[in-house]
Amino acid sequence: MTIRPKTSEELDIMRESGKRLNAVLKAVNDFITVGKSLQEIDAYAYDLIIKSGAKPSFLGYLDYPASTCLSVNDAVVHGIPDDYILKEGDLIGVDIGVCYEGYHTDAAFTKGIGAISKEAKKLLQVTQEALGIALEATIAGNTVGDIGSAVEAYVKSQGKYGIVRDLSGHGVGKNLQESPEILNYAAKNPTPLVNGMTLAIEPMINLGDWRVVVDDDDWTVRTRDGMMSAHFETTVIVQDNDPEVLVDFPLDFPC
Repeated sequence: MTIRPKTSEELDIMRESGKRLNAVLKAVNDFITVGKSLQEIDAYAYDLIIKSGAKPSFLGYLDYPASTCLSVNDAVVHGIPDDYILKEGDLIGVDIGVCYEGYHTDAAFTKGIGAISKEAKKLLQVTQEALGIALEATIAGNTVGDIGSAVEAYVKSQGKYGIVRDLSGHGVGKNLQESPEILNYAAKNPTPLVNGMTLAIEPMINLGDWRVVVDDDDWTVRTRDGMMSAHFETTVIVQDNDPEVLVDFPLDFPC
């Protein structure tokens, strides 16, 4: 598989896109509290994105009806914001993409609402750390398959967690979804990582089994066993050593 690295001009635009997305994520995190509805959060995020000079990447993508994906408790990803009211003990996955001057960045974090269980806290920690481990493998000279192998090895060392196998990270840039597909488990993929590739790395980890189902809305992905799930994601530029992280907030988020 041949994947075109971005030019220096394209990378500069993506850096600006990432700065805007980072600010949006931080503000949305502060806005989310007990008693907020998912629709309120989505509307708030939309306003922030527009005011930043960007556009919401998700709104209208394959007919998706919202600016954010808000996935609560057993929802893994792609939750459509509705009138659900957040309550103490919930987990909410917040996934947002922005498009600035024609280039997308994509990032996500999962937040506990009020007091959450010890199991939920550990799930957040493991998933966020899995993202960090993935980034350590995201360097020029490695392969795409090395990323998933690193995630799986780490998550397995932490206990019996389910690594979602039906969803993956991806390339990102001029298009919201580009090659390569980046699995979060060990699978042979010899596609080389080269300088200037831009990738969205996103471990999705379940408290129970890895298997998932899709709701009747054709978007919301849930754990098949009804257990909680967590999701952390950032957009990076591949370099010779550590990748350049374009959206810091998922890594800085205090789990």
